[in-house]
Amino acid sequence: MPPTSPPAGASDLTSLLQSVQLWIWGFVGLAAIVMLSVVALMFILSGGHPGTVMKAKNGLRHVVYGLALLVLAPLLVNLVISVAGG
Repeated sequence: MPPTSPPAGASDLTSLLQSVQLWIWGFVGLAAIVMLSVVALMFILSGGHPGTVMKAKNGLRHVVYGLALLVLAPLLVNLVISVAGG
């Protein structure tokens, strides 16, 4: 039996979703760079003030969490799909 080709619109949808995913990755990566810059400026300009230093540290922590989520998101989606039987 010859292999069957995907439905006519399936490859178009797949390429569209991949394109959207790349745009999202780029946008979030840019946002992370901007936030890292803001946190670094906050830390530099804090003058040793404990409250501002703590805000900068918390901001850095949140940026790292966001980047980790960005990297792990495709893995989590694939895990859910495989568990659901897809």
